[in-house]
Amino acid sequence: MLDMHIRPSELVGIYDSYLAFCFDEACAYIIKRIQDGEEPIIKEGKNAKGQTIHVSKPSDIYNRYK
Repeated sequence: MLDMHIRPSELVGIYDSYLAFCFDEACAYIIKRIQDGEEPIIKEGKNAKGQTIHVSKPSDIYNRYK
């Protein structure tokens, strides 16, 4: 069970009830998969050789452009 004290849709300011429900469900699904030990894979783009670059945290992307 997820322990969310505030709905993700409230954090990002979604006020449409159906859209908020969909967003909250998607966030709960992602959080549950992470809690179950899965590591997220973010496709950043392609390198000079044309290979897809995968990272596990958004901060990895940000650090490349500092």
